[in-house]
Amino acid sequence: MKLGIIPLMQKGFTTNAAWAWPFLKMIDAAGVESVWTVEHPIVAENYEPLYSYSNHGRAPFQADTAMCDPLEWLAFPAG
Repeated sequence: MKLGIIPLMQKGFTTNAAWAWPFLKMIDAAGVESVWTVEHPIVAENYEPLYSYSNHGRAPFQADTAMCDPLEWLAFPAG
């Protein structure tokens, strides 16, 4: 079975190379096959609650969640 992982999306971690690089090396050594990111680098604070995957219509994250641009984040370990 192949295993993919999404990194922690939290300020102070996701955008911090001192956390990201050791994290990526650790999961590579553990045999993780792929790293995923999210495609929402901008999160609106006040939006109409129409998110269909929750009972309350809100996405399962806060407006201050650190969601990096996926191409930038994936380019970091590729470089």
